[in-house]
Amino acid sequence: MKKRGKTICTIAVMLVLYVLIAVGLVYMLYRGGNYPAGTNTLQYIYRAKMLLKGIGEGNGFPLYDPYWFNGEQLLRYVEPLPIYLIAACQALVGGDANTGYLFFVGLLYFAGAVGWIFIGKKIGRLKTGFLVGTLWFFMPNNMHTLFLLGNLAEACAMIFLPVLIGFTYEWFFTEVKKSRTLAGMIVSQFLIVACSVRYSIFVAITVLLFGILVHFMYKKKPGILPAVAAMVLGILLLGVWLYPSLQGDGSDTYNVTVMKNYFQSALQSLNPVYRLQGNDQHYYFGLAAFLLTVFGVLAGSKKSRVGYVAGIILFLGTTSSAYIVLSNMPGKRYFWMTEYISIALCMILLSFVYWKSLKKIFYLACVAVLVIDAYPSIKVNQGQAYYDATDQLDVFEKTTLLDQARQITKQRMYFLDGDIYGASAAYVATVADDGQGIVAQSGGNGWQYAATSENIMDVNEAVGARHYTYLFDRLLLLGNDTVLIYTDATKYLAKDMEDVIAAAKSCGYDLVASKGKYYLFHQGTPETFGVVSRYDAISIGTSGKLLTYSYADMIQGKSNNLNDYSFADLKDYKLVYLSGFTYDDQTSAENLVMKLAKAGVKVVVDASSIPTDTYTGIQEFLGVDCQSVKFENGYPILYYNDQEVLCELFPKDETEWKTVCMNGLTNVKGYLYENGVQMAFAGTAKNENITFIGISLAYHYYRTLDEDGSKKIIDDLIGSYVTKEPDHKIVPLTVDVQNKEVTITSQYDNVNTTLADTDNMLASDDYDINGHQVYVNKGTTTIILYYPYFTQGMLLSAGALVSAILLLIGVRKHGKKQLERV
Repeated sequence: MKKRGKTICTIAVMLVLYVLIAVGLVYMLYRGGNYPAGTNTLQYIYRAKMLLKGIGEGNGFPLYDPYWFNGEQLLRYVEPLPIYLIAACQALVGGDANTGYLFFVGLLYFAGAVGWIFIGKKIGRLKTGFLVGTLWFFMPNNMHTLFLLGNLAEACAMIFLPVLIGFTYEWFFTEVKKSRTLAGMIVSQFLIVACSVRYSIFVAITVLLFGILVHFMYKKKPGILPAVAAMVLGILLLGVWLYPSLQGDGSDTYNVTVMKNYFQSALQSLNPVYRLQGNDQHYYFGLAAFLLTVFGVLAGSKKSRVGYVAGIILFLGTTSSAYIVLSNMPGKRYFWMTEYISIALCMILLSFVYWKSLKKIFYLACVAVLVIDAYPSIKVNQGQAYYDATDQLDVFEKTTLLDQARQITKQRMYFLDGDIYGASAAYVATVADDGQGIVAQSGGNGWQYAATSENIMDVNEAVGARHYTYLFDRLLLLGNDTVLIYTDATKYLAKDMEDVIAAAKSCGYDLVASKGKYYLFHQGTPETFGVVSRYDAISIGTSGKLLTYSYADMIQGKSNNLNDYSFADLKDYKLVYLSGFTYDDQTSAENLVMKLAKAGVKVVVDASSIPTDTYTGIQEFLGVDCQSVKFENGYPILYYNDQEVLCELFPKDETEWKTVCMNGLTNVKGYLYENGVQMAFAGTAKNENITFIGISLAYHYYRTLDEDGSKKIIDDLIGSYVTKEPDHKIVPLTVDVQNKEVTITSQYDNVNTTLADTDNMLASDDYDINGHQVYVNKGTTTIILYYPYFTQGMLLSAGALVSAILLLIGVRKHGKKQLERV
């Protein structure tokens, strides 16, 4: 009894010490002014702020937020638990976002540390558990995640990670399998997935790896299948949110594209100098943790060694060499390996707790090395002076012209900063404490989850390729009366500002202010407006948009399939450009093109992307078939209209091109010689209004901006159809956003409301969708909002719950049988 009382008192003292350390950490941040810190932090704070606002209005799960991305589903694609925790912290301090963040950081430290006490007590290493819990938050990578990346979701997941790994150790190393251990794994995994889906998936992979290592290193039957089943069921229990979140967002392409950025060389991962230099693009695994791991692999006890081996394997998975393998695996969108360093660190530290036979001198040496390695990260993140966080954001607002931008914005603004400022720019642009209230914007941190993510990506692509008319034209379609540009956002903006200003003027925007590297543009509009547009050209196909960047008077079609269009749909355009298009019926597609050409519509076909016949393997359309050709470093001399044309060389990162020339043209306008053979790359077929372009000429211009070469040929082939800006008419609208509906009143037909088409809008014949935006006709349109895929999500959660109960009952019965044998 005395021993139990002593243990309780010891734990109480430890908890008090954790509270004191948490308070000290919060005070350090407050004194240093380094808060809210992190690239993405303010995105979470914004969502929590809007959630708290919704709760105050009786809406505990807001379906629609009209201020970011022309309308966003606030909690649909971002894991909910961190947002609700941050909102609770804000509520506890009277709604103040900055103080709420400090409270949240203190909560993260305390809750994350407590789990280690639980683990230490369970295995008879309470003091070591307390010590590791003290260090857990201060591990360099954990601080990097919170204070530099601002990934509050994964930082929140780190609260539950040690508990889950602790249960995993217990499961695999206990002979008699206990249902409560497996239940602990399920619940912990459920809490982790509520913080980060990617994290939970990789935790499940780690548990599988751990079980395999136990099996092969110790010739045991560790119960891998129940453990993996527990991990999967823990994830599926959140099906009511998870299933809808995996449907309809724009993050797939983004996730796969950026995957390569989450691998780095082993030297970078172990070099402690980078963080001291402020080099935050590198993840620091921790030299001390790595040395401890190597030491543990060589000399660790039976139970501890397996965790060290797992840590080594996970570390190797973060290296650049591992990218080659993992990028070709199923589910590669989740393999952002450097983000999972904390999982490896948790395995290593838990192995240290389990290493009971470690001699005291080595024990103290290991602790000392871990502390020494963590200390520089603490120093880097503590801040350097006494600043109020609100004042910091106020200074940022004024130095970037965001204050003026907010004052003049009527409907929506766009801040082109190249994501250099992370969520800070988006947050300040929207909810700065300057008396303006909330100002809507169409860009911002986390844009990959927006319904208009493709629109935003196209704008970014166009700016990077120096097509500034497209920038302002498409930003008008997104509803922006105000555009703020930071010239360091791309490589060329600073030197191109005269062209930028001219492009803005041509689209109706005036330069109203400039300050250093910041330029502010605005055009007069009604308080709420829509746009009625007419484009002279349309692009159909996946790769057709590359030409729209160059020619703003060309709009991207709704569908890539030519059979989805009728003659009536296309007859009013002057030009139809086909690139990356498809069809279900080739004859019907060819007849449509012929009918358009006879009606005087110019049809331009990018031969490089003509669909390949499934049976013949030939690219052929309207009697023109393609012949493969390969170029290295650049084109040979091109002959166009019997004149030589010299084009720019290919980009250095793409020196080998496999493309096509053509046979069957009626009138050859362009040709080249390859190995002494004349090959056609441009001309007409069947009708003078049907033009074919080969050798990926449009892509060449997109990559090289070759005005005197490829662009000159394209201009001549397309003619004068798309040389001007589109015809836009800005019209007033009335838009009323409520909890579960959006009401739009228009005096005009076919109006682009500039609102994003979110997939939680109930489909109706009352409105149309084009370019991921809502179009309405004259009159009043009411759009009903709902939570999509709710039934499917509930069934998934219910099925997972039933399966989890059956699994635990089965394990419990099996455990009883094992005890009877003993």
